[in-house]
Order: sequence, then C-alpha cells, then structure tokens
Amino acid sequence: MEGDTPSFLGLLPNGLNAPEHPEWGGWGGRYILADASGETGTFGDASDFAVGVNNETFLSKYASVWRWREAFQWDFAARMGWSVDSDADADPDSAQVNHHPVVVVNDTCGFEALQINYSLGESVVIDASASWDPDGDELSFDWFHYREPTIRLEGNIPRVSPNVTFTTLDEGGGLVEAMPNDNLTFHIILTVKDVRSTGMNLTAYRRIILNPTQAA
Repeated sequence: MEGDTPSFLGLLPNGLNAPEHPEWGGWGGRYILADASGETGTFGDASDFAVGVNNETFLSKYASVWRWREAFQWDFAARMGWSVDSDADADPDSAQVNHHPVVVVNDTCGFEALQINYSLGESVVIDASASWDPDGDELSFDWFHYREPTIRLEGNIPRVSPNVTFTTLDEGGGLVEAMPNDNLTFHIILTVKDVRSTGMNLTAYRRIILNPTQAA
C-alpha cells in the first residue's frame, strides 16, 4: 500500500495491530509474503472483504485499510484534543477530551493477541465484560471472525462468516460463546467502543486466535 499513513497506522498499539505480523491485518492494511521462500522478508498488498458505507461489498487491497477508517479518524481527532487539553493525561475526569476503552478479555489486559485452544465440536466462552472506560462512558461490544488472515476468500462470499458463530450470553454483549464450525485457526476481533452523545466514539480491540487442538 503506497503512502506513509498506512505504514504508521499499523504501528499504533490498539489490540488489533500486530507490527510483527503484517499478514494478520490492521489499521495499516494487510500484507502477505511476496517471496514464497521467506528469505527476503518482502511483503505485498493483500485484499480484504468489507462492506462499504454504501452497503456494497468490496474485495480489494484498499478495503484492508478503509474498513477501519472511522476508528482511526476518530483516534486522530482525539489525539489532537489531547494536544491542547493539559488535563487529558493528568486527570481524565476533568478533561474535556475522550480516551480509549480498556479491553479486558478472560481476565487479561494487553495489546497482544490472546491464544485459545479449542476442540472441534466444542464451544469457547470469551469474557470481555470486565472491560472499562477511563471516562466512565458506556461500552458497546462487537465480535467478528476476521477471515482473511487464515482463509482465502473468493467467489460468492457471504457477508458474515459461517466458520465461527457467536451467541451473546449477557445483556451488554461482552460475554459470548464462540462455536468454530471448521477445524482451522480463526482470528476473532473484539471491537469495543465507548458510547458518547457527542460522537467521536473511540475504539479499542483485542484479537483472539482460536487454535485447533487436532491437526486438520
């Protein structure tokens, strides 16, 4: 992907980005090895499947960046706010700017991917209900299977992945039961947004990787 902005966006610690794994995808796009041998460490553009603001679907290298556009634009706006509000870091309660939610999954907090093993035919319970917001805002939770890191998409692609299904177990949406329907490695993306009447909702993520215990 040409341009300095995607190169920088992929370095921000947000729970989605993984600078050491460009093939996983993130704010800066998704990239796969251009050299099959891996000797040169050269990566090239990879396509993502995403739904645009016009409700049409797209499979393109550009979609691997713009699918996250709303989140990274509000992130940039918030950082501009921090630069002019001296209370932004010292005392979040008195600041007029927004701060990112803190995502807690299965009693762990951090930006690294959470690895969970599973056996085909058994569900996995994932609990993010302990997540919180520094400004005391309410939180919304969205879980989806990010197919592209481990599955090649082509032909007639369903909008929602049939490979992993989610059942919400609580009212807030932070506690779910994930049911893998294939014996594959799956990347699950948890998106947590704060809910503010003024807009400029900030987003934090956690990547959960489900690994099968039995070889495919």
